[in-house]
Amino acid sequence: MTLYDGFDMLDIAGAFVMFSAAGLNPVLISSNKEPVCSIQGPQYVPQFSFDDFPAPETVWVPGGSGDGYNNQFSHRNPLLQWLSDAGSQAKYACSVCNGALIAAAAGLLNGYTATTHWYYKQSLSLFPGVTLADGFPRYWIDRNRLTGGGVSSGLDESLAVITLLLDENMAMRAQLLNQYAPDPPYHAGTPDQAPPKIMGMFYEEYGDIPASLNKVIDKFLCS
Repeated sequence: MTLYDGFDMLDIAGAFVMFSAAGLNPVLISSNKEPVCSIQGPQYVPQFSFDDFPAPETVWVPGGSGDGYNNQFSHRNPLLQWLSDAGSQAKYACSVCNGALIAAAAGLLNGYTATTHWYYKQSLSLFPGVTLADGFPRYWIDRNRLTGGGVSSGLDESLAVITLLLDENMAMRAQLLNQYAPDPPYHAGTPDQAPPKIMGMFYEEYGDIPASLNKVIDKFLCS
């Protein structure tokens, strides 16, 4: 499970808990073993560096935001270099939220259908060879690539990964252990469900962040 400055906590924490509950051995990995700051503020401490793990069975790329996230789009970036090598050899390569854009930048989604957070779908479409999944799926499986929608979808996606690596019984065991039985009080998790007022509030606060990110991606793709 890869870390970089500006990663989203839930993209890592939710899936880490599910994997652990299934008896798998998730580990946190980064370019070095120094603490890595999430976009929310708390730091996670990697257990391994990229050099320690040249050939993982499965890789997991979280989403994020801010300068730390944008800085990942560089051909000299150690995360992209590691993903391009180790990720391409892994049994499964997975991303959640806009971690899909990092996976795409590493070449892991070339020739695959994928999804991402609804806010960043247009950004993902900039990568040649990537086909967008229709609608707003919680996660999408295309052969040995799994991509999740926004943030919380990593919980569902992690159960799908457990099923592939182990079996559905172990996935359901992890779900039961964590009492993962979502029943939200509101249904506003995707643009087709959220009331116009809520969509307006969202854009008033966040504006058009993907527009600036797209410039970063365009520069990366042209370099």
